[in-house]
Amino acid sequence: MKRSRSLPTCVLAAALLLSACGESRPPVQVQLPVIVDASGLANTSTDLGYTIALTETQVAMRDLVFLTGEVEHTSLPRRAYDLLVPSALAHPGHSEGGEVTGELAGSFEVDWSVEGARELGQATLLVGDYTSASLTLGRLSSAPETSIRLAGTATRAGEAVDFSFEVAAPEGRAITAIRFEDTLLESPGEGAHLRFRMVLDEVFGEGHLFDGVDFEELATEGILSFGPTDGDPIYLEVRRRLLSHDHIEFQLQE
Repeated sequence: MKRSRSLPTCVLAAALLLSACGESRPPVQVQLPVIVDASGLANTSTDLGYTIALTETQVAMRDLVFLTGEVEHTSLPRRAYDLLVPSALAHPGHSEGGEVTGELAGSFEVDWSVEGARELGQATLLVGDYTSASLTLGRLSSAPETSIRLAGTATRAGEAVDFSFEVAAPEGRAITAIRFEDTLLESPGEGAHLRFRMVLDEVFGEGHLFDGVDFEELATEGILSFGPTDGDPIYLEVRRRLLSHDHIEFQLQE
């Protein structure tokens, strides 16, 4: 963990707005590593009794942003710093409000299945209470038409089905209102970091990413494969879930 008073553009913009509203003490900034955490992928079962083991959990993304303030579900923030940080397109029915007070800029490709404990970089954040986060989806370098690729095995009563799901997110598509409900102190400790979690069980509910998917019924010769242009209703429902904020979260670990 590093302390500094040199702010990136979006955080500086938020700080200037606070100063203009009467804040006399300059905001304190800290830097924390963002660490890939794969614990949310283990030991999960669907409503139809399938045990899921993922061998690939690839997501392409850019510009992780952390916010403080009220989380909204009707309209995106329209504050002065939005001129510096363009508003992203939320998935239908969900977006967020609040002040941007942290970021990890750049483009990233993460595979939670094989990269647990990988450090993505040093996020820069102002101390205070956080309520949500967002990121913008990109395209995988190994599959330029794909933003998300999941592959693995679904097993029930000793019968296994190999499966893959590939999703192409619309250009500029953001996942917003991601859960990040923590308080960052001025001195969080030398081992403090942000856990970046992909989870199969819903963050905000009780469902599973693959609930309703009958792998055996859908499979052909033990294999189930969905590509980015598939129109099957089961695939489209899994795609909707993956493009929502229900299966990803950040946690402050001290």
